[in-house]
Amino acid sequence: MNPFKSYKTRPGEKHLGELLKQKNDSDGDYIFLLIPEDIGVRANGGRPGAADNSSLFYNAISAIQVNEFIPAEKFGWSEVIVSDLQELSQKYLYPENKDELRSLVEQVDKRVFQVINNLLKKGKTPLVLGGGHNNAYPLLKALSAVNKEKIHTLNLDPHPDCRNLEGRHSGNSFSYAKENGFLKNYAVLGMHENGLNEESLKKFTSNPDWHYFPFESWTYRGTSTFLKSLEIALKHVCQTSVFGLEICADGIKNCPSSAAVQHGWSWEDAFNVAYQSGQTGRCNYIHLAEVALPLIDPLMQMSVAKSSVACLIAFVKGYESPSF
Repeated sequence: MNPFKSYKTRPGEKHLGELLKQKNDSDGDYIFLLIPEDIGVRANGGRPGAADNSSLFYNAISAIQVNEFIPAEKFGWSEVIVSDLQELSQKYLYPENKDELRSLVEQVDKRVFQVINNLLKKGKTPLVLGGGHNNAYPLLKALSAVNKEKIHTLNLDPHPDCRNLEGRHSGNSFSYAKENGFLKNYAVLGMHENGLNEESLKKFTSNPDWHYFPFESWTYRGTSTFLKSLEIALKHVCQTSVFGLEICADGIKNCPSSAAVQHGWSWEDAFNVAYQSGQTGRCNYIHLAEVALPLIDPLMQMSVAKSSVACLIAFVKGYESPSF
C-alpha cells in the first residue's frame, strides 16, 4: 500500500509527497525504503525505539519542496513488511530471550534481502532508513549477489559492528558479511576507541582489507582531519568494486539512537560523507541506521526526521553531480 496516498500538498506549492502518491512500488530511480524494526537492536542489548519512526519519516519525505534543486521525478518508494515480526518480538526480553530475538533477526534479514535484491537488479538506488544496524548485513548480501563479487562498504560509525558470530543482531552485520563471503574492503570512519572490544580490534589488525579511522585522531591527537580521513576511506572502498554507504545515528550529536553519545559529528558532517560517497559513482545505496525518534522530546522528533531525510537527499545530490 502506498504510504503517501493520503498526502495533501499545501495550496500553491508542490511537494514530493504529491508526486510519490501517484507512483507504484519501485517506480523511480532513487527509492525511499523504511525498515520499521528494532529487533536487532534489542537482540544486541540496545535500547528500543528504532521501530517507531515511519510516520514522521514519511511526513518529512512528503514535505520536501519540488524545485530545481532536486531530481524530484526520479524518486520512488518501496517497503519491507516486518510488522508481524516486530509484534512477535515484543514478548521477548534481553538477555533471557536473546536466542529468540536473534532468530527473528534472521527472518528480518531474509525479507530485507529480498526487497533490496529486487531493487538492485532493476538498477534502482535504495535510500534506506532503519531500523537497526543489523540491516546492513542483508543490504551487503544483496549488493554482492547482484554484482556477483565481493563488495566494499564505508561505515560512518563510532562502532565497527563486527562482534562475534553469536547469532544475528545489530552489532555483527559486518563480521557476518565477511564470514559469508560478501564483504572485502571495509572502512570505519570515526570509530571511538573507547567503544571497541578486543575481539573486534583483532579483526582489523589481522585483515589488511579492513581499516578504521579513529575519531580521536582528529578531535584531539591532531594526526589527521575528518576530511582527510574521509578521502582515504573513500579511496579504500571505491576503486576496485562498488560499495554501500552505512551511517549509524549513534555518532551523530543530538540524534536519538540506541547507543547515543554527545561526542561525535554533526549532521553536516554526515551530509558531507553522503554527498561525497554519491559523487564517486560507485556507491549503490545509502543506509541511515539506528535513528530512534521516540527517545527524544516529541517537539524535537520532526526536526530529527527532517535531518535524517536530508542526509539521503545529500547522497542523491552527490550522485547527480559525479566527481570521479
